[in-house]
Amino acid sequence: MEEQTSSAGAQTLVGDKKSFQVAGFWRRGFAFAIDTFIVSLPFGLFGFLFTDIAVQLGPWGHVTTFVALIIYFAIFDSRIGKGQSLGKRLMKLRVIHADGAELSVKEAFIRACLVVPILMFNGWTIPLPGSIPPLISSSIFFGGGLAFVYAYIFNRETRQCIHDLLTHSYVVKGVYEGSVLKQTSTFHQRITYGLLMAGIVATIVLSYFVNPESIFNSPGLSQMVSLRESLLMQPGVTDAGVQFKNYVEIVGTGTGAYSELILTLKVNQSCNKNEDFCKELLKRSAEKAISEYKNIEEYDFLRVELLYGFDLGLASGTYTYGDSRTIDEWKSGEASE
Repeated sequence: MEEQTSSAGAQTLVGDKKSFQVAGFWRRGFAFAIDTFIVSLPFGLFGFLFTDIAVQLGPWGHVTTFVALIIYFAIFDSRIGKGQSLGKRLMKLRVIHADGAELSVKEAFIRACLVVPILMFNGWTIPLPGSIPPLISSSIFFGGGLAFVYAYIFNRETRQCIHDLLTHSYVVKGVYEGSVLKQTSTFHQRITYGLLMAGIVATIVLSYFVNPESIFNSPGLSQMVSLRESLLMQPGVTDAGVQFKNYVEIVGTGTGAYSELILTLKVNQSCNKNEDFCKELLKRSAEKAISEYKNIEEYDFLRVELLYGFDLGLASGTYTYGDSRTIDEWKSGEASE
């Protein structure tokens, strides 16, 4: 058996009858993009056609497409699908072991479970109380993400990422006979596993040793944090944010400046279907800001925005319902024009 290396650095092994090449950066990336599009498409259609139902899933709806993606890869990347998801089939790629054997369903399932959560926890935290859920989410995203990116970019010889290394699998182009794939070098393995552990440890250390009070030592910021926690206690609210903006307005030859305190609340109700609920929540949230935020009179306007929609992971849609009024208008109950 003769071993060759192409100018792009991809390993090519030549067997007795057929040859294969380790999948390159772009080809493998395009295959994954095709697969995620195929899996997310029906969820996106469901979300837009049945928005009210999808909205009620709340933050837990985020996991739906990722569960589907794990099942999808467990089936198609195994011997059932001959190691080829639809994206890999279009890009002429396969998932195999070093000796050319296809993965079992169990092996393909474990392989998918090692990589899909990295994508799932990008910008999403497990919606459970306490400090442990966000710690788990951040550790998986940062630790797994660092290890994945390093191996995908710099391990050019075998292109084995963290999920490939742990399941002893390879993604190759073409079909081969009689060849055995080369193992990832010890150097790249150590760097990959080291980055995985470094990301996890760094997340834990920062979460326990960085004092939030040192970050929110400004009276204004600490009030925002307190108001956010109060807004989150309201029924139907799944997330909340508090911020302020300063504006400069140019009218004719003159200029003017004004400031606005903005409350943004994510809700698990559709404001098209439950407008009374949303109107009441707007009013109640404004009352909380006026009564609990000591510096409220410093702002010219108070804006309350409700974000509702569906988050099905790779498929999502968001709508806005809100109002902006002066502090006096909120107090008197007058609607802005």
